[in-house]
Order: sequence, then C-alpha cells, then structure tokens
Amino acid sequence: MIHDRKGAASMRKSCCKVNGMSKIRVENVSYAYRNSYREAPVLRDVSVSFEEGKFYAVTGESGSGKSTLLSLLAGLDLPQEGEIYVNEKEMKKLDRDRLRQKEVAVIYQSFQLFPLLTALENVMYPMELNGMKKSEARKKAEKYLRKVGLADSIEKHFPKTMSGGEQQRVAIARAMAAGGDILLADEPTGNLDSENEDNIIRILRALVEQEGYTVILVTHNQQIAALADVQYQMRDGKLLEKEA
Repeated sequence: MIHDRKGAASMRKSCCKVNGMSKIRVENVSYAYRNSYREAPVLRDVSVSFEEGKFYAVTGESGSGKSTLLSLLAGLDLPQEGEIYVNEKEMKKLDRDRLRQKEVAVIYQSFQLFPLLTALENVMYPMELNGMKKSEARKKAEKYLRKVGLADSIEKHFPKTMSGGEQQRVAIARAMAAGGDILLADEPTGNLDSENEDNIIRILRALVEQEGYTVILVTHNQQIAALADVQYQMRDGKLLEKEA
C-alpha cells in the first residue's frame, strides 16, 4: 500500500524497466468535435511516444482533451489528422475491436464489469472470447485475481455485491487477461477512498515494474500523477511534459 507518496515518487525511476521501445506512438494528431453549427478543437497537433515498461500520467482540466486522447489510443475513434501507431502498426489499418481484445486494455472509473457475470467469469470472458478453453481460462483467471490481491472467496461474487475497490481489482485482472501489455486507465481511482486508491496505484505500478507493462493513466489527482515515471498535462489541445 502506498502510504509515503513522496518516497514512492523519488524511487519510481530507479525501479522501473526502461528499454526505450515505443508501444504507442502519436504523430501530429488533431481531433475536433463537430456538429451542424460549430467545430470544437480538442487535440491540436499532438506528438508523443509511450515506451515499454513505463508509467505515464496525463492531467488537465475537465474538457481539456485527456479522455479524448485516451479513447484515440484505445482505437475507439480515429484522429482526423495525424497517425497513431501501436507496436509500430498503423492504427487506421488495424481491426480496432481486435486491438482492444488482444493488445490494448482499458479500465474505467465506473469499472464496467458485466453485472450478470461473477468476478471469475468477468476475468475469464476476454480469454474465452479469444478462443481459450473454459478450463484453461478458469485457471488463468484465478491466477490474475490472486495477482491483484483478491481471495478465492470473491470469485463467485457478482459486481453489485463487491466494494468499489474489489470491482476495480477485478477490472484490472480482466484487463490483464486480455493478454496485451498496454493498459489505459481513465480516472481508475475516481470512485474510491484513499486506501483503495493506494491499492489500485500499487497494483498498476507493480505491473509496470515487475511485468513490463506500459500504463497510461488519466487523472485529476496530482498526488497520483506525481507517482508516474512521466507526467503530461493537457492544455489548450497540446500535450505538455511536466518537469520532474
């Protein structure tokens, strides 16, 4: 559990794997919301590279474009100008549904678990979707739930019977089960108390430090952002790197 945030922040670069390989590359991306009456630019000529084995935080005011950027990185939409590359593959040429099934996982503030599936079944789902046998998916799902610190007693629980912290851990386990090593997190602690917030950030950091994940987290919380290896701020449609 992360109680000493300043200490964790001072240690973060020395303990992380960094090899410089780009997992997501954004080149001159612009995006605007359009309707019959007007166009509202959100991203303006954004270029950035997110490397393997690093934890990134993106902050900014509401409406600054940080969640829009995350949705583009997940392939939920395409930029109107510029290009995005995932593992050096051009996003617009990919099957973007398949991308989210196998390479890029997203976790949300609202958890977005399937309400009629148990915790175990939620984690099994992406593996079964990718053709894994049910028996193997069950074993792996149990392993992922243990990795995020959930006991086997939670496996048969439905989301409505779990706390917010438990639901978000299941969501992280499900993201891991998809098999990719890029994790996008949109305000993942926004609905949690401080203890569960610390637990979730500890889990995400462990994925970066121990397993080489690339984590890109959008947050309003400056204390959480300070624990990242690299901090960016969205301002006036630009992505600006903050000084350590």
